[in-house]
Amino acid sequence: MEKPIVRAVDVGYGRVKFIKGRLPSGGYACESFPSVVGFAQSRSLGGGYFAERSTVTVAYKGAEYEVGPDALLSTGASSTRNLDMNYVRSDDYQILLRGALKMMGLPRIDVLVLGAPVANYEEAKEHLRSAFTGRIAVDRSFEVRVESVLVLPQPLGGYAWHGRASGTYDRIRRELNLLIDPGYFTLDWLVALGTKIVPGRSGSHPAGMSSLVRLLASEVARASGGGMDSLFLWDAIDRHFSTGEPLRLMGRPYDLGRHSGAIERLLASAAEAIAARVGDARDIQNVILVGGPAKLYEPAIRKALPGHAIQVAEEPVFANVRGFQLVGEELASRV
Repeated sequence: MEKPIVRAVDVGYGRVKFIKGRLPSGGYACESFPSVVGFAQSRSLGGGYFAERSTVTVAYKGAEYEVGPDALLSTGASSTRNLDMNYVRSDDYQILLRGALKMMGLPRIDVLVLGAPVANYEEAKEHLRSAFTGRIAVDRSFEVRVESVLVLPQPLGGYAWHGRASGTYDRIRRELNLLIDPGYFTLDWLVALGTKIVPGRSGSHPAGMSSLVRLLASEVARASGGGMDSLFLWDAIDRHFSTGEPLRLMGRPYDLGRHSGAIERLLASAAEAIAARVGDARDIQNVILVGGPAKLYEPAIRKALPGHAIQVAEEPVFANVRGFQLVGEELASRV
């Protein structure tokens, strides 16, 4: 019997992560690109001297768009990211998911696994199932047939992947866990006994990475006497934290350390929102941190949850999507 084709996509506010396939080692091949949508532009500018943009073109509602690693180059100076709680219903989400499907290159997917924020999970789950089951036109000549859609709460993927990667999967499935996922827009967390969620202690808070980037853009603008509303500048601040790349402003190095007090206050407020919702955390056995900015948020979470050994997932930026793939494969194998 042919194994079902399972593919996971994590369409985040900051980046789209997806599973391309299996590595020779047996692990998952992951790829990602920024959650930025640009109108399709000519690729022939530069007469062959400049490199072409690393993007793919997708079609949606009669228009063509570019998404991919270099999508920022297809945007205007005043473009912004979509930061809205109804993100899963937006045109941007539709376009970004089509981009991931085009990069996968599969004409059929038996189980497409997606994630949704904790705050509006039930509503988002039903919408995503309805919107992406069936034939999805990706461009004028390529479509993907999706047989079924599985939607999981965002941090649940990281929980599953961390358990498998750390060798603690069987143990933590019997314990009370706090799963924390600082995404780009929202900071999501789940309290779960194994895979059974405790809704009253789970939640979302609008204090993801974009809040920090917005704060620093405002601080830098005030200090430099200029605006900081360009996506390229926002992206440069984001890259400073994700890759350690130095920030340069008007060609000169800019030390973001001068705003360390503002950074610490924002992260402390985010961590305290978790602690307030979770309540007395002495009954929680494992605190697991996933998501791209996990290590940035870790010190503040340690202070807000004293006494707990905070576990940071391996390669936290891909933890959710790898976990989505793992759960999807496990459930598909039972059918």
